[in-house]
Amino acid sequence: MSDDFLHALAARGAAYTPAEAAITRHCFRALLAGVPAAVADLEHALGLSRADVQKAVAALGARGALGIEHGVVNVAGGLSQTSTAHRLVLDGAVRHVCCAVDAVGIPAALGGVARVDSRCEACRASITVTLGGGRPASTPDSVVIWAANVDSSRSVREYT
Repeated sequence: MSDDFLHALAARGAAYTPAEAAITRHCFRALLAGVPAAVADLEHALGLSRADVQKAVAALGARGALGIEHGVVNVAGGLSQTSTAHRLVLDGAVRHVCCAVDAVGIPAALGGVARVDSRCEACRASITVTLGGGRPASTPDSVVIWAANVDSSRSVREYT
């Protein structure tokens, strides 16, 4: 991975307020467990004021870092409750992710065993990658993840 890409990721994370970081972590963990968080429950679950929750949720939504539908967080930290082109089977549970980088990065960060089912953006061919211990265990020879644009202000959901 290029240093520019890693610096962009670090800058994006550093730009989060403590409330935004706490909400993102909580909602990511909830989606990972298969039980999406309700926005109305964030105040109590995290010990934040209503104003802090509203401000943080609005900011995260505007950045495309949090997706909310009918008062429920359906996208956080790269996980999506709704179907996407990138499916992740992690510890036997099927989860959807926003992009190919999330599909590989989430199980790598968690250090788990996972299977990624995706498709080539150019030709639409199916791609399956198996990960174990944070590393690819099996990949087709020609798999490449393109991360050409490192504009961290863009919504991942909107552009992948």
